[in-house]
Amino acid sequence: MRALDPEVKAIVWQAIEPLVPIPVDTHPLGRHRRRKSDRDCFEVMLVRLVTGCSWEDAERLCGNKVSDTTVRKRRDEWIAARVFDTITAEALAGFDKMIGLDLSDVSLDGSLHKAPAGGQGTGKNPTDRGKLGWKWSIVVDANGIAFGWVVLCA
Repeated sequence: MRALDPEVKAIVWQAIEPLVPIPVDTHPLGRHRRRKSDRDCFEVMLVRLVTGCSWEDAERLCGNKVSDTTVRKRRDEWIAARVFDTITAEALAGFDKMIGLDLSDVSLDGSLHKAPAGGQGTGKNPTDRGKLGWKWSIVVDANGIAFGWVVLCA
């Protein structure tokens, strides 16, 4: 896949790196182990995003440089720092500038998925009398380009 080519990853990382927060060491004695590279964590996130594989598989595909647990913690740090919100806003602005969103006709779609057996990834479905499951919704412009989405598991 083109998104996983080294030169594409390098260009995307150049755009994202300035947005990544500088870590603050709150440990009273300092870190016992060196912090894993943000770029290595980004690579695992990108592989998971592009392929849709599990965190564990993405870790293996990236050569086990960073554990899936570390990557998920780093993802949570970046979410708290609004890194992904900034990336989304910049991507939409860039798309609108180059191609243009056609908001003359907007479509919204969604789906409910029941999960009677449950699992860690499902919670109580808010629209189905408390049964286990999840719900997703997506908004697209007149050309079918997605510009808004949400997934609810609880």
